[in-house]
Amino acid sequence: WKTQWDEIVKMRHDLPAPIDSMGAEALAERNRPDDKTFRFQTLIGTMLSPQTKDAQTSQAFDNLVALVAPEPLTPSSLSKYSVTDIEKCINMVSFYTRKAECIAEAAIKCKEKFNDDIPKDFDTLLSFRGVGPKVGYLTFTIAWGETLGICVDT
Repeated sequence: WKTQWDEIVKMRHDLPAPIDSMGAEALAERNRPDDKTFRFQTLIGTMLSPQTKDAQTSQAFDNLVALVAPEPLTPSSLSKYSVTDIEKCINMVSFYTRKAECIAEAAIKCKEKFNDDIPKDFDTLLSFRGVGPKVGYLTFTIAWGETLGICVDT
């Protein structure tokens, strides 16, 4: 397996993929004033991404950043906006009306219950609407550095 892994690493170094610059981790890393903001932005990126191409996820994320500017994209800054405002920012992603509702709820929940952070408990994160096991595993791996499961695109 080590030989195959080394070849994959070499290939990925020579051929960057869209996820390298537009995946949830890359999006959150672009605007990282602090760890809490990074974790919340990771959650937003992972909530936007299901059934959506990386370029559209990136555009939607950037639109949300622009919406709350000059503040960073945090639960407190995003929770000031309506679901309709969020929908307008993310209308290029799949299922944007549902995702906008879930993102708005997540922002309020993170602000009110987690001090502008995301939950450190996996089951609590799964209780958020729009966060299933795949989004939860990916969020935890990126945001908390804890791999609790694997994510597979089919």
